[in-house]
Order: sequence, then structure tokens, then C-alpha cells
Amino acid sequence: MGATGGRIDFVDVDQEINPIVHQILTNGPLHGVAAVQGEAIFAGSEDGSVVAFYADDTPAWSILPEDRFTTHGKIYGDVAADKEVAAGKSGVYFTSTDGELYCVDSITGKLKWKYFGGTALTTGPQVTDKYIFQFVPGQGLVAIAKHQSQALNTSDNAELDEAMVHAALWTAPHGRRLLSIDKRYAYVLSDNNSVLAIDLGTGHQMFHSRRTDLAVYATNLNAPTIYAATRRD
Repeated sequence: MGATGGRIDFVDVDQEINPIVHQILTNGPLHGVAAVQGEAIFAGSEDGSVVAFYADDTPAWSILPEDRFTTHGKIYGDVAADKEVAAGKSGVYFTSTDGELYCVDSITGKLKWKYFGGTALTTGPQVTDKYIFQFVPGQGLVAIAKHQSQALNTSDNAELDEAMVHAALWTAPHGRRLLSIDKRYAYVLSDNNSVLAIDLGTGHQMFHSRRTDLAVYATNLNAPTIYAATRRD
């Protein structure tokens, strides 16, 4: 990563000499973690754009100007993506200091929907099968439905399959980030270093851990198990 630009290296781990196969240059430094979906790699940079490339260096979003999706701010957080590749259904998720969380089609790069945070967003979203969890400064941890229809003001009560703007399902004011999730609860790290169990349907806090000395956490979205450690024995 340079002072004015960034670089994504594709490395062959089996090569001891000259392991870098090829490189992708960005117009701004990269701060967050890139996302991988199938053969595609997605990365956001400080210039406010997300680039998408296949492992053979071919642009994935060639229909977009300069092969990238551009926001109105800077991107500092991680980029996330759905696990499966499905035309029209799989997305790439990222935030910008313009205050918006974006979901774009992972195959085309076209905007699917956005969420308005109301303030600069500098951390990336956490993505599960059904929900997006996003920390919003001054508000807390926000839960957003990944898929949200929109009713139209028509005589036949028609609906859009996907609303262009998604609203928050609920906000945990003391939440900072998602640690784990099961069918009923989201387990959330709080601002006092305890773990909160938040009802997924209502957003109500159901219970919390008594310990606040746990200093290191690992996010686990694959199973309802929380990994944490103290700084001392």
C-alpha cells in the first residue's frame, strides 16, 4: 500500500521465488480486508471505489465506468460478500464515509440497495445468511434484513421484490459488533466489553454476560459459539 495508491497482489504460495503472479493497482490506499466469492475478489480503497477482479486479472465489473463501483466518500472498512454466486441474488457489501452501506450485485456491480447510516461509516458490515449487521457511530449496532420488499401505492397492492433503500430492523444502542448468531439470538459485543444476547425478531436485549474482563474476541458466524480471552490468566 502506497501513500497515494494501493496494490492487490495475487500470490502463488507454492512459488518460493517471485511468488507474485500479477498485481492490481487502485487509486487510493487499501485499509480493509478484501472479499472473495468464487473466483472473484472485491476490494475497497480510500478513493471511494470498490474494484472487482477474477484471479486471472480480468475485471469482473466491466460494464461499470473504469470497471469499478464508486461512492461519494472514502472506504476504510472491510468488504463482505455472500458465500454463493447466484445471478441477481448474491451481493457485495461495503460502507463509505458518505454515510451509506451499499449492496451491489456481485456479478454486474450494479446497485441493488443501500442503507443510510446518517453519519460517516468507517467499519465494514458483517454479513450472515439473512441479516447485515453494521456499527453506526452515535447509534449502535444496526440489524438490516438482507432482502426487503417494498409495497407500491397501486390499486393491486403490488410490491417491488427488492426495496432500493433498506430500513433498520432494530438497533442495539450499546452494541459494537456481532460475535456469533443462532436461530433466535444475535450475540453482540457491547461498549462495556460484555456480551449481549439480542432477540433477532424484536431487537430486545434478553440477557448479557456478567464478565467484562474479556478483552479479545473472534467473530464466528458459522456456529453459535463465541471465542474470547482475557489479557491475563
